[in-house]
Amino acid sequence: MLWRDSVVTELAWLTETLADLKSGALVVGDFDEAGWQPPADDPGWQMNVDRERYRALLGR
Repeated sequence: MLWRDSVVTELAWLTETLADLKSGALVVGDFDEAGWQPPADDPGWQMNVDRERYRALLGR
């Protein structure tokens, strides 16, 4: 029975995901094309600044 419940759940997720793709609520592709930006306080911004600084120090 567990495998059946797993399949039912997976099918429901897939159905909802396909509906979101068709409606445009879910965009797949380049983040720039989707207009998505991480929040201003996302640590990734600082990580990117640090990476660029280290690359500059290495003379790249």
